[in-house]
Amino acid sequence: MKSIKIFYVANVIDSLNKGWLKATIEEQGEVYIPFSTKVDLLESMNDFEKIYILEGYYKGSTAIIPYMLRHGKSHYSYLNSRMRLRSGPTIRIKGERLFFGQYLFKVMIDRTVLNKKKYSIKFPVRTSKILPKDYLDETKGGSRFAETWFPIQADDDLYPEKYLHLGSISKGCITVEYNPRDRSNLWNVLYLKLMRSRLNDINLGYLAIEK
Repeated sequence: MKSIKIFYVANVIDSLNKGWLKATIEEQGEVYIPFSTKVDLLESMNDFEKIYILEGYYKGSTAIIPYMLRHGKSHYSYLNSRMRLRSGPTIRIKGERLFFGQYLFKVMIDRTVLNKKKYSIKFPVRTSKILPKDYLDETKGGSRFAETWFPIQADDDLYPEKYLHLGSISKGCITVEYNPRDRSNLWNVLYLKLMRSRLNDINLGYLAIEK
């Protein structure tokens, strides 16, 4: 029986990759795998690495990933065998406030989200069609991880059509307000903590609506 070589998507939280690793899946073409995704390293070749994805939206797929460039040279892997993960947290929403550990965020909430009391926070999937033209990325003083929208899904929802994200209010979403005076960039904090959390291989944590 072949032994599994566990690695994690690690070296992608720079200003170029913004938390995503470009990969190629034979059946789907070019896709993006999020930071911290657990994979099985199948093979390291001269020009690429072959991985089997163990978590998230593309779980169960075999993908080809490139090497990264560093100091003008390639053959540096985007993967790392070490990733400190913690058990999935519960984010609380009360009124127009989001509570996550010691952190407090001001949020805007679409009323449809309030119909449920609890949601699972799922692995993000990169898709440009949900991003408004004025989304607040790092070049506009916003967050490096503004492209990451976290799907949230209640147990009786067929599809996760609601999101937790940064920016301006949007239908079916909980939106963390952008504050230009926020020098510590709280969305970056929330992103990194969530991406290093796990409930299981498809969910990162819970989101609870309190009255």
